[in-house]
Amino acid sequence: SYADHAAIPLGNGKIFIGGGSAANNGAQLAIDLYDPVTDTWSPGAPQLANTVAATMTLLPSGFVLKAGGTLSNPTSAAQVYDPTGFEPTPTATA
Repeated sequence: SYADHAAIPLGNGKIFIGGGSAANNGAQLAIDLYDPVTDTWSPGAPQLANTVAATMTLLPSGFVLKAGGTLSNPTSAAQVYDPTGFEPTPTATA
């Protein structure tokens, strides 16, 4: 189970989930895709860096922007995920 993760519904009805922590495994680098229609989970590519309490935004292109949160300190790091394979791409940090 996740805690302090980020999640966002996609245009296709699936839920994109990533980051946070798990009671038994600590920080989570995993990205998961949940399909509520079939009640199934699919793993995506691992994040480039885990963050806890980040935000996610669905961009008009269908890509997902995951930004901010904390590592050991607050961060302005961001990653963009391709909706077809959920491969992360880092963005510039301020």
